[in-house]
Amino acid sequence: MNAPILETRDLTIRFGGQLAVSGVTCGFYPGSLTAIVGPNGAGKSTLLQVLAGLVEPSRGTVTLDGIALRNHRRRDLARRIAWLPQRLDPAFDITVEGLVALGRTAHRSLWGGDDDADRRAIDGALAATDTTEFRDRLVQELSGGERQRVALAMSLAQAPQVLLLDEPTTHLDPAHAQGLLDVVARKHRDEGLTVVAVFHDLNQI
Repeated sequence: MNAPILETRDLTIRFGGQLAVSGVTCGFYPGSLTAIVGPNGAGKSTLLQVLAGLVEPSRGTVTLDGIALRNHRRRDLARRIAWLPQRLDPAFDITVEGLVALGRTAHRSLWGGDDDADRRAIDGALAATDTTEFRDRLVQELSGGERQRVALAMSLAQAPQVLLLDEPTTHLDPAHAQGLLDVVARKHRDEGLTVVAVFHDLNQI
């Protein structure tokens, strides 16, 4: 069997005196789709943030291809791991295309703008999430469902190997939720995208 692409060993997370995650060991294999379930406050979102390299473990290790996350350059992690939060609320006015283009930041030259690969990735992510028609609109003008699809487009524009989803349908109605999950399922099935998703709804799983 292949080795896990992403793995934790004896992972423990504390915030001050509060224990959020305790002794978790798990592996996520290339091309797999894993759902994480549990009651509120169980540490699901915290675990996902640790896998994304956004939170440092209090104890234990997280590795990508056998190398500790802390030993990877941030730019390299951003090329390989994308994280979709429950809700994305930009702190400034930005168009849909501008937000999706931020997903290409780790792939760009430090001095150059978008190249052909960037344009293809942006256009492809907009098309995959059915958000091309919104490209010139401000993100702040969109409905919750439309905004979440745009956030997914930004994650897909990263062209990641691993996609981490933190209860991505929490604020969506059933139709929008199904549409977003269909996009993720196609990427997993057709392109071998490794997906780790936190859910609160067993029916969606």
